[in-house]
Amino acid sequence: MEVLPHTKSRPSKTTWRVFAALLLLSAGLILGFVTRGWLENLDKPRGVQREFVEAARIGNVNRLEQLYKQGAKIDCEWVSGGVSGFTALSDSVDSLQVDSVRWLLEHGADPDDVISDGTPRGGARYNQKKAQEIVLLMQQYPPKQRDEQVVPSDGQKPSSHASPAGPTAPADAH
Repeated sequence: MEVLPHTKSRPSKTTWRVFAALLLLSAGLILGFVTRGWLENLDKPRGVQREFVEAARIGNVNRLEQLYKQGAKIDCEWVSGGVSGFTALSDSVDSLQVDSVRWLLEHGADPDDVISDGTPRGGARYNQKKAQEIVLLMQQYPPKQRDEQVVPSDGQKPSSHASPAGPTAPADAH
C-alpha cells in the first residue's frame, strides 16, 4: 500500500456555500426573534408600568398606589399602536378619570409633558370642550318619562321616577 504525501486540502466551494448559508440562517433567526419580541411589545408597557397605565386609565387609585410602591414611574412614556409618548396622566385625562388625574398630579406627574398629541393639560382642555358640546347637545332633548327605578351615578340611594300621567295613561291623555 502506497502512502501518499500529506497535501493541504482546501474546502470545496460547496462547503463554503453551506457554511455561508448556515451563518446567514442563524443571523436571520436571531434577528427574527429579537425583532418579533420587540414588535410584540411595541404597544405594551412592560410589567408594573403597563399595569400602572391601565390602573390610571380606569381610575383605580388603590392599584396606582400599590404599583407606585413596586417601582412604577409616574411620567414613564410608553408606545401604543406604533405611536410613542403616552403617559399614565395623559391616558387618565383622555378617559376622564378625575381621581387618577388628582393622584398622579399629587405624586409629581407633569401636566405639561409633551407627548405625541400635545400635553395632558391640552388634552384636558380638549375634553372639557367636547364635554360642553355633549351637555349642550343633551339639553336639546327633553328627559323621557319613565316608570322604573333610576340608579344615580353618585352612589346615592336609588329613587323611583314615575311619569306624571301614571303608568297606564295613554300618551295623549290629559
